[in-house]
Amino acid sequence: MATKYGLAKAAIEALQREADVEQLDPADVQEALMVTLIQAMKDSRGSGWLKQFLQYEVDMLGSGGVHDVPRGGGHS
Repeated sequence: MATKYGLAKAAIEALQREADVEQLDPADVQEALMVTLIQAMKDSRGSGWLKQFLQYEVDMLGSGGVHDVPRGGGHS
């Protein structure tokens, strides 16, 4: 059974391979992915939720590891 982080890592690895094939800078492709994901998350969860989520992630930079945002109602 795949985890959400496992699926995300596999998608990033596939994107990196495709970037290599297309001779694109991997960091530029990651940036484009992040911008696209932010827009998709805003559309699905709203800008208020997204701001909280992004602030949490910014606050966690440098702390190491992956931190899941705590959510109410048993969601993760």
